Amino acid sequence: MGEGYLAAMMQIVEEVEQADSITLSSDGTGIKNIQHDAHHLEVIQGGAHQHRTLGVTTAVNHTSETQLEGWTSLAGTFYDIYNASPRGQKNPADQRTFATKITGMLTDHAEDQKKLVRLVQDWKRGCDRELRGETARAKMPVTELLLVVAEETTAAMEREGGAAAWDQLSPEELESQNIQIARAVILRVGEEAYNELSDDERSLADLFIHACCCMHKELNTVKGGYASLERFWVDAGLDGPVLLMNRDNDAAARAGGVAGRNAAEKSRGGAIKLTDLAGALFRHKDDKKGQQNAFRYYFEDAIGELFTFPDTSNTRFGSNGDAASVLITYLPLMIDFLKQIRDHKISGKWNHLEQNVYKGLKDQLTLTELCVLCLYSQVISHPYMREVRGPDEPNHLSLGPLHDRVRQHISALIDDPDILLGTEATLVSGTLDGDVWDNPAAFHAVHRLIPNLPHIRDGDLNPLHAAENSPPRLHDMYMYDRNV
Repeated sequence: MGEGYLAAMMQIVEEVEQADSITLSSDGTGIKNIQHDAHHLEVIQGGAHQHRTLGVTTAVNHTSETQLEGWTSLAGTFYDIYNASPRGQKNPADQRTFATKITGMLTDHAEDQKKLVRLVQDWKRGCDRELRGETARAKMPVTELLLVVAEETTAAMEREGGAAAWDQLSPEELESQNIQIARAVILRVGEEAYNELSDDERSLADLFIHACCCMHKELNTVKGGYASLERFWVDAGLDGPVLLMNRDNDAAARAGGVAGRNAAEKSRGGAIKLTDLAGALFRHKDDKKGQQNAFRYYFEDAIGELFTFPDTSNTRFGSNGDAASVLITYLPLMIDFLKQIRDHKISGKWNHLEQNVYKGLKDQLTLTELCVLCLYSQVISHPYMREVRGPDEPNHLSLGPLHDRVRQHISALIDDPDILLGTEATLVSGTLDGDVWDNPAAFHAVHRLIPNLPHIRDGDLNPLHAAENSPPRLHDMYMYDRNV
């Protein structure tokens, strides 16, 4: 196993050295407060693409600087092992070629991940100039090279405060300065060599494609759309969904006064708040808390199926939409289950979390938001993810037509909401891919509630009908980084 592991690392180095370009992707998660990062490599040579996994490592955190250090350390380990082998000693490989061949990177939409992309681009650029500089330096006349060295040395002395300050440097400090001067010479010569390239050659050297994660694209559309949905209640002059306050804010609100008003202003209600609370109650991330076991046994008896509530207590893409679908589909059973929880207690009372979930499920405007979130999940979220993660393994650069289709489909729903809400609507008429809904029962449940939800048909309720100063519109957010 050890020999195979070493051979695999050597194979990666040789494939990278022979490749036209490589694409990086990585992701991480925390497990019991320890960060674990997985690394993946796509090797492109001609028309051939090879998938390579580079293992899972631990890290102190998930910052962009730490992630870049993880990539450089990983590449360094692979190249050190290769160069220590008989094959590497005959034909050494330069670790910097790993960075120069990076032409693409897949990350999520987080701001820190965008910073990581900039850091990787700087790494690529620095390695490119160093390699070009070393090649050009070997061909330079000695007199020309000495002139560059003299100019960089003079610049270093001026940064230190002049010749007098330079003479006061210790041998260790002088050695460090000499190393920096040598690198400055290489980078300067490399930059000059780069500038002598043709426009096409420079474009190829600089090529770097940043493709964001499609799951984050979908998540951002839900977040942006829901922000506009919340704003509708204010624009319509309505109080909005019932506030689902925590225990302290609820007590302050009951007391009234300035503290009560502040508590109300800081509290939220609505579909997302309710699905989060329902997740904490019906599927708590700590298996010693919550009602997850009672929930599963209750529904096994009620519908003949042992299922778990969507995992909104953890970071799960699409879980709020799935939770909204479950709450709407089994609304009467959810309310009955909450009553059973209360009635089985000696006190005969709900705790604050249970009371909030019950309150949300009985509120008309909260149910309206749940229906909107449910419909979007069924019509866009699930079909979209089925395609981007489908068996055809689409390339990120080939997803443009899909994103165009998403925009067109959302526009069609804006123009004719009856595609989803009308009496003639079908299980496949409103979906992005024209396939059967992920949860057909949710579709029927929404239609049963429509007569009692007067605001669900309001045109301005659609998250796409937003003011100019609103968050990005859904179909615009699907086009994130589209110019790339």
